[in-house]
Amino acid sequence: MTLRRFRWLSGALAAASALVCWEGPAAGQTLIINGPAAAVNRRGTSALTTTTKRTGLHIEKARTISFNYNLTDGKGFRWDIQSYGTVGSGTNSAYSGGMYLHLDNNNPRKQGEGWINREGDEVEIGPYFSRQNQSIQIHRRIKVYKDEGLARWLDIIQNTSGTAVSTQVRIYCSFSWNLTQTITNSGGGSFGEKDWAIITVTGAGMNSNVPSVLHVMGDKRSKLRPRVQLQGNQLYLYYDLTIPAKGTVILCHFESQNQSVDVLKKMMEGFKAQKMLKDLSPQVRKLIVNLSAGGGYADIDLERSESADTVIVGDDDPIFGTVQNKSYSVQTLLGKLELPAEQVVGMAASVAEEDSVRFLLADGQVVCGRSPDTKLSLKLPSGGQLAIPVAKIKSWSYRISKQRPEEPTDSGPVVILRTQDQLAFNPKLTQFEFHTRYGVVKLKGDELKEIVLDNPANGVHQAHFLNGSRLAGLLEPEKVVLSLKLGQKLEVPRSLISRIRFALEENDTESSCHAVLSNEDELMGQLADEQITLATDYGTVQLKPGTIKTFQFTAGYSGRLAVELWDGSVLRGRLAQKELSFRIKPGPTLAIPVGQIVAIARSGSLPPEEIRKRVEELVARLGAESFKDRQKATEELNKMGPAIVPLLEKYLSDSDPEVRQRIQSVLEALGWKGSSANSSPPRAPGPRGLLIR
Repeated sequence: MTLRRFRWLSGALAAASALVCWEGPAAGQTLIINGPAAAVNRRGTSALTTTTKRTGLHIEKARTISFNYNLTDGKGFRWDIQSYGTVGSGTNSAYSGGMYLHLDNNNPRKQGEGWINREGDEVEIGPYFSRQNQSIQIHRRIKVYKDEGLARWLDIIQNTSGTAVSTQVRIYCSFSWNLTQTITNSGGGSFGEKDWAIITVTGAGMNSNVPSVLHVMGDKRSKLRPRVQLQGNQLYLYYDLTIPAKGTVILCHFESQNQSVDVLKKMMEGFKAQKMLKDLSPQVRKLIVNLSAGGGYADIDLERSESADTVIVGDDDPIFGTVQNKSYSVQTLLGKLELPAEQVVGMAASVAEEDSVRFLLADGQVVCGRSPDTKLSLKLPSGGQLAIPVAKIKSWSYRISKQRPEEPTDSGPVVILRTQDQLAFNPKLTQFEFHTRYGVVKLKGDELKEIVLDNPANGVHQAHFLNGSRLAGLLEPEKVVLSLKLGQKLEVPRSLISRIRFALEENDTESSCHAVLSNEDELMGQLADEQITLATDYGTVQLKPGTIKTFQFTAGYSGRLAVELWDGSVLRGRLAQKELSFRIKPGPTLAIPVGQIVAIARSGSLPPEEIRKRVEELVARLGAESFKDRQKATEELNKMGPAIVPLLEKYLSDSDPEVRQRIQSVLEALGWKGSSANSSPPRAPGPRGLLIR
């Protein structure tokens, strides 16, 4: 029987009307919850995660091995594993050494041995020890997939001391030839803030059998992303880690070789780390810090099969068959619910509290409560039928099918309660006010990614906007009324809410400006003032926001700053106004006191209108009949300097081939290194001129 691990992520939540039959409040009534005491008492997330007989932290020692040790993946590519868990050369010298691991700029000390599992597809090496801190111990697990053109590295980093330890991890690959092209999952050539994978192409790889390589170091929901450096024939990944006292963290990376860049691009576009981690237990996956599939607030793990329903009881013993129940009765904070069987995917039970359960619905909702009288009716394939009390079950699930897919869908905003319920609601029927240091802000669901209520006392909340802005404040009202898509209204105290999510991902398409504020708020959007008055030591000037690159405020001197303009000029002085208007786009407009601003950076700063018109006139003359006129226009454009580069880029697609050639020539003379039309807004410079990341 082949089992699949089914993970119900907190991000995939939705609802469908007519999902449940209510025996609690009548439709149209508002159910009032008076606080956490009224909620069902149950353990945290870890208590509801099932334990399985999957691979533990280390693989079994079927036999020891010596190095180098060759493995071949499902597409026939070679992985020659060396004594430090590195790749020697791969296929046709794709590498000149890959997946090196350094801690605090040092190669770890090797004291262990290598061994392979019974299946022959995964080796482990270790332990290694940090040269800087003897309490850090490392094992490396390298799996080469037999059914995929893929290899996986798990770097298991353990802190054996009684205090937390911080370390920098560097993982790098060297290639046999210099890199000639890189392609990220977002389609760019350089690794950006939202990227999590990159393809490296070498000079030889373009015209020979030397494979290009796909490197996967995260996924789109990863909270920990590496700093990436590309240099000559090397790719470097940097992580800053803090390992808790007596704790363990895991870094997970995937590598794939292929002569076809298109094949690697297709793999990158459809890559699902969750699928490639199914051989690991949930306890191991939750230690992975650079993949969202490694854990999360409301992950629930179920054993699932395509051929049978699965029940896990006792000492993790699986029982296969066909579940016969037509519905499930659950006592929840919403009252007693009858969940139709066709809407249920499975259930996970708390080990600590036998009658506390979480039902997972096919549309992504999670309904929590007690189901003490329910028995699971399971028909066995060999004949006979079992009646298993829910209290005796660790988890159970239906087989994977079209009706009950392996992953839930997302169909709208959800409220995630501290009781672990995850309930879909209609945001248009709920009013949210946010009290910030800049005044009261009306929050709209279609502008938000989520509202995070950081602690039960609700001292600090954060509104996360779709464009990446982070705004601290206090959510009002104290009791939130939500219109659930299940058909009821729920009045719930803020203290019972963990977060309210409106969208799974950020989507920043309109921001040209990034502001960093003294309380660590970060705003993306646009300056809303028509002009800004700056009093310098040499006179007062009026500045158009569109001509400004950066504001850098001087710490300890309220209102004093340095302003860099479109042409590189720097003016120092004080702003005449006490506030700057900043619009989160899409989102509200805030009046930000000048004394609370650390820095502002803008992308696409443009020259004044008269200079823009001059550039247009000169570009028009590049297509003149007279060679002398064309040449003179080219020379004048060259003299205008690098600041006009953004104005010239749009003419690279001109229909006149000579105009295109001359524009290209001018851009190169001005130091142009490629189109910036789709670049992200710059990060605002920090107090010492460093970029704030």
